[in-house]
Amino acid sequence: MQESMQTTEPQAEAGPALTVGYIGLGAMGGPLAQWVCRRQKLVVLDRNPDAVRALTDQGATAAPDGATLARQCDVIVTCLPRSADVEQVLFGAGGVAEGLSPGKIVIDQTSGNPTDTRRLAARLSELGVAMLDAPVTGGVGAAIGGTVLVIVSGDAAAFRTCAPVFGAMTGNIVHCSGPVGTAQAMKLINNAMSTGCRTGTFEALSLGRRLGLAPDTISEVLHAGIGWNRTVQASLPAMLRGEAANNFRMALMLKDLDLALQLGRHGMAPMPVTELVTGLLQTTLSAFGEDAQLDQLADVITAMAGVRMTDEQPKHAE
Repeated sequence: MQESMQTTEPQAEAGPALTVGYIGLGAMGGPLAQWVCRRQKLVVLDRNPDAVRALTDQGATAAPDGATLARQCDVIVTCLPRSADVEQVLFGAGGVAEGLSPGKIVIDQTSGNPTDTRRLAARLSELGVAMLDAPVTGGVGAAIGGTVLVIVSGDAAAFRTCAPVFGAMTGNIVHCSGPVGTAQAMKLINNAMSTGCRTGTFEALSLGRRLGLAPDTISEVLHAGIGWNRTVQASLPAMLRGEAANNFRMALMLKDLDLALQLGRHGMAPMPVTELVTGLLQTTLSAFGEDAQLDQLADVITAMAGVRMTDEQPKHAE
């Protein structure tokens, strides 16, 4: 079950009509592309034919490859699992670069590696093509509801040109100062903090259960007190009802935390909490396999405490 989000239709900014290409119609990219399809001419590409069909049924055009898509579009958006995937889509055989011409703009919405993104931006610049990075945060529910936060960095003129594209997705847009890749760094910082809060919430729940507190009481107090966070607000109540709170893959969050730690080492900023949380995510991934979901972190933490989230007779501390 997806987290409950307010559904508010985005307000696209005024500007010239653009033809937008969207590559990567997954859990986040699909909903974002659907919003764009309502406001702009859209061309789409994805390996999943069902994802493509969901957009063509709404008026989008399907492209057979990245080069063809790029030739038809003013702006090309990628939303893929990793920066390596973006590089392949851009510069692989039949890729986007083969269809680019000066003046076009590439937007990467991947939660990627800022260093890799800057390298890709430099290669695109040689073709006369600007690149923006524009990762999103807020969850799948926010993408569907049009309330997701889009974080953008890169050339200011390119950002102004693409304002109608971002405005079609959401009314929540932050343009970071700094070169391309800065927004992706901000997204990694955000994910490190969010996952730390998530881990702390499950740890607090486990302690409360060991002490004999009812799970609903723990949830209610954390929600009303200074321990409040997004996990307490949305994920924990759903999980205590036995429902899935999100469908985010553990491997992707682990990838983001690894990238955040790389930034910390490069910037000489100690990140001991994120180091610990990363280890717990790796333990969860090892325990549940490559398809593990982020919620399953709770199973590992509660198991370490010898309790269950919804066990009516929790074990008590000695």
